[in-house]
Amino acid sequence: MSAITSELPWPLNTGGHIRTFHLLRALAREFKVRLLTVVEPDEAEAVEQLRSEGINVRAAFVGPRRPWSEVPRVLGAALRREPYVLYRRHGRAALRRLVRQELKWQMPDVVHLDHLDPFVFRPLFPGVPLIADMHNVYSRLTERVADEHRGLKGIYLRREAQLLARIEERVTRAADVVLTVSSEERETFQTLGGRDVRLVPNGVDCSAYAHLPVGRDVG
Repeated sequence: MSAITSELPWPLNTGGHIRTFHLLRALAREFKVRLLTVVEPDEAEAVEQLRSEGINVRAAFVGPRRPWSEVPRVLGAALRREPYVLYRRHGRAALRRLVRQELKWQMPDVVHLDHLDPFVFRPLFPGVPLIADMHNVYSRLTERVADEHRGLKGIYLRREAQLLARIEERVTRAADVVLTVSSEERETFQTLGGRDVRLVPNGVDCSAYAHLPVGRDVG
């Protein structure tokens, strides 16, 4: 199995990181998992942490984002009539090269997309079974943010929300299995035409709290 994500799921400081890490770790206990992602020079320790959990990290090194370097991605997204926010923004050339190189070396039995954005690489593996972990209905989240802004920013974000909704439908219809966090989101992706939409709620790593006291001392 090859999993593709736009950033390392470490440290466990966001809900997305926590979900991705625990899901990939669980998969790595049953399957050979190869994680294709990008890392910055100061993330070497994070790579080793993931590898110690049985996740084979294959990473392309990138530098920090610069405003001027995002211009081609913004324009490219506009020309394709695809969203830049939460989608084309993560279609970095270094990751595309890595995905192409790794899949040329060994085509996986299945590809796991973490979030929506790795779908930009789908043309590199058109016939491989696809699992998409959607995390959220991002078009709704973007629309809510748009409602908080007026003027050009609000107009831009509302358009991005519409474009995200189209991509969500494309991914849902293309994926063999769609993973969701809540029952509400499962219903949404079923309505969009998902063939096999499964609820995989976020859990709690009980082992992380095993050393804590189980009750209060009386006295």
